[in-house]
Amino acid sequence: MPAPTPVPDFIIRPPSQPEANYLPAIPADPGMPTWLKTVLGMLLLLAVLGGGMYLFRDQLFATLAVDQETAKITRAAGADGKTAIIVTGDIVNTGRGEETVQRLRLRFKDVDGTVIGERTIAITATSLPPQGRTRFEVRIEDAPAASKVEVAAE
Repeated sequence: MPAPTPVPDFIIRPPSQPEANYLPAIPADPGMPTWLKTVLGMLLLLAVLGGGMYLFRDQLFATLAVDQETAKITRAAGADGKTAIIVTGDIVNTGRGEETVQRLRLRFKDVDGTVIGERTIAITATSLPPQGRTRFEVRIEDAPAASKVEVAAE
């Protein structure tokens, strides 16, 4: 005869009814909406960029300008029969700090406004105080035949 199988001291049975959970449900904190985070980030970025541009505006933006009222461009006969251009005028420091003028940039344009040539001419370095001005005169012997010449100080 076979030996009887032992009976365990306890029996595991699945519950017949689910146990009731009496803990209150706490909703998860949704935090700040994503769109609001994006908008605030953009505003912060614009504020930082705007503040930096304001602080360094004299370094970022050109403060040397050629006074268009005094600028004069005349054509004269050159030594080799070509037309020479003589550019005269005043350079003005429109910034709040002292600036040094080192060169002039001349851009030659045709009738349609297309750039046909450009020259950068070194001049005697002149330090200009705020709102200061200095006179210049430049002669270019081998200038292209342009209908318009733009002058800028650097």
